[in-house]
Amino acid sequence: MRRPLVMFLVWALGGTFPSVAQLSLEAFGDPFDGKRVEIVWTVPTNKLPQSLNTMRVLPAVFTDEVVSNVISLCEFKEPEQVRLLFRPVTHGKEVSYQEPQPEKPVLGKSLRIYPADGYINYLNPKAEALPRSRVEGVPDEAEALSLAVRLLPKLGINQDELAHKPDGKQLEFLKTSRTMGKFVKNAKEPVEQVIVRGVILFRQINNVAFSGAGDCDGLRVEFGNNAQIKELALTWRNLRTDKTVTLASPDQIVQRIKGGKAVIRLPEPFANLQLVKKLTIIDARPYYFAFVGGHRQKIVYPYVMLTADADLGFTN
Repeated sequence: MRRPLVMFLVWALGGTFPSVAQLSLEAFGDPFDGKRVEIVWTVPTNKLPQSLNTMRVLPAVFTDEVVSNVISLCEFKEPEQVRLLFRPVTHGKEVSYQEPQPEKPVLGKSLRIYPADGYINYLNPKAEALPRSRVEGVPDEAEALSLAVRLLPKLGINQDELAHKPDGKQLEFLKTSRTMGKFVKNAKEPVEQVIVRGVILFRQINNVAFSGAGDCDGLRVEFGNNAQIKELALTWRNLRTDKTVTLASPDQIVQRIKGGKAVIRLPEPFANLQLVKKLTIIDARPYYFAFVGGHRQKIVYPYVMLTADADLGFTN
């Protein structure tokens, strides 16, 4: 009997919250109709918090120091002029800047800071090797993480504000990379080489990490040639507790799955949801659902990610 692991995402609040229904988790998986599926919960109830907060989003306050540090990281040709341009940011104004670039087709460096969304984005297209140009000094995975961590104090972020692995000592992160084919003499196929490598670090509040589609609350930074920053995307919304609510009980979560109010991820090649006969939930972890950086969000809600063994009802 094949028992692949599947992931479920379910809204975590107990009771009824009409505004939650306006949000969608379908970017994370496929809608699942669990009416005819047997569901067994095996996660200890003391593993989950009894309550969680919903949080209201207020305009972020980026200090003069943080704004100045970001401009220094960008290494603009006229940094003092750029600092003058970005002064209104500390008063909540949105500011964007594109450095003039006479050389084409590559655009110059750009910086956007949107306090209302808690969003900073810096992009340097020239840090990435172009086709037929030399690739050199792209950091390996460990170096990319180390470089990202070294940026945190400049951005006003403490490591305690970032999600950690269960041991509480190591940061949780996702690796990113981009490759380009390189033609090598006598090779039958192009050789793939990494031209950009980076990491995504996720924010946490009260040991509950943020998650979402794309750049949600946290830091994504990518490095190109000679460890230059190719892109830095910081989403750090200003959050205030809106309500403290009871976490949905295991029975409520199971009923939501059976009622079609959850999304599921099935590993390949088990993409046919009709094959699932029984689900044994073996792990549950709460997250806060955050929008993509640069997109307006009014309220942040928690959800639960479940890991389950899926019984597909056949032998192999």
